[in-house]
Amino acid sequence: MMSGTNIIALAYSNGKMIQGEEGVMYDGPDPTMFRITSLDTFEVLKQKIHRVLYLEAANQEVSEVTYRSPISANKYRPVQLKSDDDVKCMFGNHAQHPKLSAIELFIDMNTRQTRLSQTSAGDRSRSQLTVMAARERTIRCSEPVHVSQLPTRVSTSYNCQRASTDR
Repeated sequence: MMSGTNIIALAYSNGKMIQGEEGVMYDGPDPTMFRITSLDTFEVLKQKIHRVLYLEAANQEVSEVTYRSPISANKYRPVQLKSDDDVKCMFGNHAQHPKLSAIELFIDMNTRQTRLSQTSAGDRSRSQLTVMAARERTIRCSEPVHVSQLPTRVSTSYNCQRASTDR
């Protein structure tokens, strides 16, 4: 069984990418450090990120992984990773810059669609709360929704719309 080269990676999340003197930089909380190998696929990389960031398996997912790619001694550009080939190129690029101790990754996360349903035993009426992906920020509700009913770690700036009562 082949084993790849172990490399330290830094996962930045809950912040934003900004342009600075060195090119792309990260403005946000301190990163989470974890170990990757040069044989990791894109899917394995996302699974490791999911695990080290303690994302909720049922409703949170890694939506984008952006590599802080060195283009010169002190300049960086963002490169979005989307495939196994992108990950191989990232490892190749890192190998060409031996002074870099870690691979830096900027992580975007989505909240998956969540449905909460209640069924009344007497009249079989249903009330549903559908929370769409965090980027859409839409809740459909057939009755008033209190903030406490929303999943944790989701923004509360939503538009509430009346749900259809058609059956």
